Amino acid sequence: MRRGKSDDREFTGLTVVGAVFGSALFLPPLLNLVDQNETVGDIPAFILYLFAGWLCVITLAGLLVRFFG
Repeated sequence: MRRGKSDDREFTGLTVVGAVFGSALFLPPLLNLVDQNETVGDIPAFILYLFAGWLCVITLAGLLVRFFG
């Protein structure tokens, strides 16, 4: 089935929001919030933050493609 123009606009808008959200996760002010010396278990909090942010971005992209792509 062919998508309409409004569906394409919605997908494009959500993609832009996802890209902005993903980029904002890795800006220096947010990265500085994570203490470099803290650990969660034996994993440094900074590394855990990076991987959790990466997982959020990948999951958001997958959901966008599944439901709107």
